[in-house]
Amino acid sequence: MLTKATQEGKAAAADLCSTRLDKLATHAANEGLSATEIVELIREEAAAICSKGGAAWQ
Repeated sequence: MLTKATQEGKAAAADLCSTRLDKLATHAANEGLSATEIVELIREEAAAICSKGGAAWQ
């Protein structure tokens, strides 16, 4: 039971991460961001995730 719950939690986290990355990629493409701007966007997202304990994904 614990193993199943752990697997489901990992799957949910992967789904959230995938969705968020897709949104960031769409934003970068729509705005025509440069590589430097995309790197900064990813770093800002990483900082937001760390500072909010994952709440930034919600």
